[in-house]
Parts: sequence; C-alpha cells; structure tokens
Amino acid sequence: MTVWLGEKIYHDRGTVLRFSTSRKRCWDKSPLERLIPSQLRVLSPQGKFVYTANVNANTVSVYSIDPSTGALPPVLGSPFAAGPNPCSVSVDPSGRFLFVPNANGQSVSAYTVDSSSGVLGPIPGSPFSAGQIAKFVALHPSGAFAYILNQSSNSISAFTVDFTTGALSPIAGSPFTVIDGVEPVAASVDPWGKTLYVVNQSSNSISIFAIDATSGALTSQGSIQTGSNPISIVLTQ
Repeated sequence: MTVWLGEKIYHDRGTVLRFSTSRKRCWDKSPLERLIPSQLRVLSPQGKFVYTANVNANTVSVYSIDPSTGALPPVLGSPFAAGPNPCSVSVDPSGRFLFVPNANGQSVSAYTVDSSSGVLGPIPGSPFSAGQIAKFVALHPSGAFAYILNQSSNSISAFTVDFTTGALSPIAGSPFTVIDGVEPVAASVDPWGKTLYVVNQSSNSISIFAIDATSGALTSQGSIQTGSNPISIVLTQ
C-alpha cells in the first residue's frame, strides 16, 4: 500500500520516501522503524498519525507524522496491546476510533484515539467477539456500521458502532454467511454506503452484499469472478 500525503509517500515495505513533483523522482530514502513485522499500515483520516498492526508481537504501533520532514516518531505509550495475531487496522471516518481484528483471537480490539496525541485507549467491552481467523474490518462511510471478515468461518460479523463510545453491538442476523465465496480476506463499502464488496481469496471471487441503510444488515446479491488469489480491494468514486 502506498499512501500519498502532500509531497510524502508512506509505503508498506517499511520506508519513507520524499517525492519531488517537479523532478518526478524520489530521494532521501530512510527506514521506517520496524521492530516486528507489520501486515498493514494506515493513515488517520486527518493525516496526523500512522497505525501498524504487528502480527507477531500482538501489538499496535502508532506514529505521529512530522508535517515538515515526514519523520514518524512513536506516540507516547506505543506500541499498544492487542489480541492474538492482529492482522490489519481500520480507522473510522471521524478518526476517533480504531479497530483491529485478531486472527487467532476470534475477536476485534477497539480503541479510542486521542485527537491531539494519537494515544490509544481501550473501548469498554473490547475485545469484541468475531469468527474464526478475523481478518479485516470494513467500516461504513457514515461510521455507523463495522463489518469483520472471518476467513475460516466464511462469514461476516456485522456490528453497529456507538457514535459516542465506539462500542460494537451485533446486528440482528449476524454473522452473515458468505454463501458464494471461500475465505473472505478483504472488503470495502462503496462511497454511498449501499453496497459491501468482499474479496474471497480461495474462490477467486468478489461477493456483493446490499446494506440496509437503517439496520446495517446484509443481503447477498451474488458474486463475480476475479483473477487467481485476490487479497485486496480498493474502490474509487
């Protein structure tokens, strides 16, 4: 994953690059601090912090972004404890809540995010139960719903998100079975919040679900085939 922020590029291979828009080249390559392997990095919606899930250390690292240099100093208290084998990171659209699925914990850890410091605090009730090999969290653009992909259970645990606390509550009918795909590993909600697209790694397909605007419940709309071994999905508006 490569994320653009002004004239900086943050790349998931553990480096920070500065990009010259005039010369169209990169320079000043420096290593991003990596004490343990990270499966996924994301930026906060406001572009102030970088979050990493450290799958072998059972932690989440948080870095602040220096707007002048692009340096990534760790925030106070980082890394923060997560569950067994956290494998990805998702931030709600407001930047107030962080969700981390724990692959071998059948759960998702939920945190509040301090908007000034980036420090994480556990949300009451966290971790919340999910299915086998919880792999990825897809968040509704309204911030009202969260969808956890359970790779081995072949299902989606669906939750409402409390706007004040960030706590998760199961949606009626959850978990929803991925009936026409095998091993869901990534997902994305369309910008209008009407449809959830789920990538199924072993069946080489994308399952399509309609989202109920009121309850967040899912209804299968079939699937399409992809190339071999799909593992991620990005939607553009």
